[in-house]
Amino acid sequence: ELESQKIEVKDEIDAPENIFVQHGHSIELTCTIGYVLAANSSQSAFVIHCDGKLPEIPKCEEITCKSPRISNGTFRPQRTIYHDEDLIRIQCDSGFTFEPDNGEKVVECTKNG
Repeated sequence: ELESQKIEVKDEIDAPENIFVQHGHSIELTCTIGYVLAANSSQSAFVIHCDGKLPEIPKCEEITCKSPRISNGTFRPQRTIYHDEDLIRIQCDSGFTFEPDNGEKVVECTKNG
C-alpha cells in the first residue's frame, strides 16, 4: 500500500487546510483569487509532487496596485499600495480638466491589479 503525505496549505492557497497525497502522485494547487505566485507573478497555479520528502510549497502573495502617477493633479487617499476594492479619487489641479469631461475620477484597485 502506498503511503500518503500530509500537505499543509495556507489561506492564500485555494484548497482545504490539509491535503493528503499518495506517494508517487502529484497535485495541482492554485493561489486564492487575488493572489499570484511570489516567484512568478504571471502564474497562480503550481504542482506539488509527493516523493516522500517534505514538499516545498510556493508562496502566494496578494495582488496589489501601486500609487497612480498623476501629472497636473492629485489623488487620495495617499498610499504607496492599494488592495482589492480600494477606491482612488483623482482630481485635476486648478486650470486642468479631464478629457472629455470635467470633475473628479474614481478608479478601483481590482484582483487583477
